Amino acid sequence: MARNLYEMGDAPTQTDAWLNDQQERRARIIPRGALVMAALLGGAAFLVLREMAPDPNAKAVTPTTVIDNFSACDDPTGEACVLATDRYAWRGRTYVLADIRAPNASAPHCPQEAELAQQGRATLLALMNGGAFEAQPAPTSLSGRILIRDGVSLGSLLILKGFAKPAGDEPVDWCAAV
Repeated sequence: MARNLYEMGDAPTQTDAWLNDQQERRARIIPRGALVMAALLGGAAFLVLREMAPDPNAKAVTPTTVIDNFSACDDPTGEACVLATDRYAWRGRTYVLADIRAPNASAPHCPQEAELAQQGRATLLALMNGGAFEAQPAPTSLSGRILIRDGVSLGSLLILKGFAKPAGDEPVDWCAAV
């Protein structure tokens, strides 16, 4: 039995001692280029997925089914009332129809705008009293809602009847001849 690493006569000599003095290099399991590429792809995937992930600080607002008898009023803290063609109050809060732009009833620029605002308000009142509808939160506004009945937006009905325009950034001239 051997008492050390070398058997008798196997000990290295001065002439072949250089064989045991090899520099030990770390073997690369994964090449550096592959690591850099994986890091870049991981960073890009993180940026894309971060945009798609829901905001953890955002409160989930679910659609609300509204069944109420609305009236016309000017009190923004009303229980169930239509304020204008694009605004209504329900249970003490004021909401805006997010999918339309409506004529201004409080400061009309011409008699046509005042008449459209009054007729639009009456039409929205009739639509809201026509049965249950769903108030879906608008993604761009806390007080904005899209009112849906049977898969159709009440705002789009106001647009079809000529009392509103689709939501957008450009100003609407309600006084222009139709």
